[in-house]
Amino acid sequence: MQKNAEPIKDVLDKIIKKLAAEETLDKTGLLKKWARIAGKKAARHSRPVSFRNSQLVISVDSSSWLYELNSNKRTILKKLASVPGGAGIKNIRFRIGKII
Repeated sequence: MQKNAEPIKDVLDKIIKKLAAEETLDKTGLLKKWARIAGKKAARHSRPVSFRNSQLVISVDSSSWLYELNSNKRTILKKLASVPGGAGIKNIRFRIGKII
């Protein structure tokens, strides 16, 4: 084994930890701040559900809210950039789904 070589197990562990950290971003910080970012009314009809590969996925409860939030995507992205950890979000995808 080369002097600077790293075992594959260690490399995979680092990758998994990084992916797990990305996934928890929406569940910790963004979920708590979603009402401030999207607005209280919009937050009652939407929830962040995942964050991966610089994309935040938001579930919305109806097609009218899907349209409304898509229309305000740029504004929401700007607000997200001001939230700690939100600068890594480059895109938002809205989808119809359950709001729990």
